[in-house]
Amino acid sequence: ALALSLESNNVDPATKTARDLFVGNMPQGVTGEQLKEFLSKVMEEVGLVQGEGNPILQVRVNAKFSFVEMRSIEECANALNMDGIPFMGNELKIKRPEKYTGPVTQFLVWREFLAARQAMEKSKSPVLRLGNLIEADELTDDVSYQAVVDDITEECGQYGEIVSVEVPRSDEGMGFAFINYKDKNIAEKALDELMCRTFSGLDLEVIYYDYTKFSLSQFVGGEQ
Repeated sequence: ALALSLESNNVDPATKTARDLFVGNMPQGVTGEQLKEFLSKVMEEVGLVQGEGNPILQVRVNAKFSFVEMRSIEECANALNMDGIPFMGNELKIKRPEKYTGPVTQFLVWREFLAARQAMEKSKSPVLRLGNLIEADELTDDVSYQAVVDDITEECGQYGEIVSVEVPRSDEGMGFAFINYKDKNIAEKALDELMCRTFSGLDLEVIYYDYTKFSLSQFVGGEQ
């Protein structure tokens, strides 16, 4: 077997079993460097990496299969979604090694993963709707209302440029805040960050909202 050397020493050897992947149905003659370059590039392109740099530390190649050591447990679990990915005419079999005894990881095969990712990309919008954030009594007078709008704008503006903020005071959409970011990428970043937040002991509800309905001041029916 041929092994490519480790690129980082900042990993815990005790977690190696949870960071290893078995890759079967290898094309004949493929090298570890080719496999490493292919898998790492795909992971970066489809958002399976966490952090900067190459997620793959080492590739150990045999005739028809290989073992791939990832730099983190999370990225190893993410890489399972590439099971069945086409590579040089073969569909790679990517799974946990037989010696793995950790928890069962939920994942999709490659075609299912791509379909789910494409559906998610299609549903993205530059507009987010925030719920569990505003009390009705905060909207009754203009001073309190403007303070709410200013606070939301300041908080949500940490993630990128905001085009506009709408906080409806009528029955249609009341209790929600709508944040229109400059583009979908900023909105996605904000959604990822805000989904983990709580306000007044309640989990903040964050979803994409249809841009056309938002632009027409229609604050119901645009949930995505």
